[in-house]
Amino acid sequence: RPADYTWSIAQVMRIIRDNDPDPQRAGRMILNLYRRKCLKFYKPDRYPGLRPARRADYMREHRAIQTEFIPQALEAQLANPHRRRSELIRAGDLEGALRYAEALKPGGITASVTRAELASASEPEAPEGTTFDEARLHAATTAKLWVHLDVPDVVAVTAPPVISVKRRGYKHDQERIAFLEETEQENVFLFAPDLEDIQHGVHEVLDFDVVVAVESTTMRLRLHAPTETLSGIPLTGFYSTAHGNLSMS
Repeated sequence: RPADYTWSIAQVMRIIRDNDPDPQRAGRMILNLYRRKCLKFYKPDRYPGLRPARRADYMREHRAIQTEFIPQALEAQLANPHRRRSELIRAGDLEGALRYAEALKPGGITASVTRAELASASEPEAPEGTTFDEARLHAATTAKLWVHLDVPDVVAVTAPPVISVKRRGYKHDQERIAFLEETEQENVFLFAPDLEDIQHGVHEVLDFDVVVAVESTTMRLRLHAPTETLSGIPLTGFYSTAHGNLSMS
């Protein structure tokens, strides 16, 4: 029963509060206990499956815990999604807590490619003065993706999402953080990993594994850049100067 379970947690919290001579340390221990033993009921894989009456019972008991042990200054030390759950409990927002749990389920945050194109950046991997015959060239193809993120309103977003991208099926590609350039209307422009095997004029579907972190909540998505949105790759020309050095056009 929620009342019995929460009563036992409150008893432990009282023992900590009344016997630890260091109030700050006691607060940290109580907050950790609150996060592990109370807020776990509001996770996506648990809260939506509870009966409405049981959800109301837990929220009532947890609000009592907050009143006695969790002032807002202590609550502010929680990271999201724990802090957001605690705020919804404090507000007595049963519907908000349910919508938040649903939003954090797989598929709650979605993404789609609104535009994609390929670009090529070729650079000599040699110091100035290296002769053309000695130069080693590096041509890297990069996919530029414009991505629309659909984030439910109940999910607090106080900073731009952090996105990492890895081309699916290519283990040699290192996962890297995408570069965020625009976030207007949740359309995010990002650079995907280099695509060393894409050749000039080739059009294909690009398939990426994408990790989106919104307020410490991580969602794994898959993005497809469809064939018809990909442009050809502009190539840079290289030539040998009269003195035998490498130059680009």
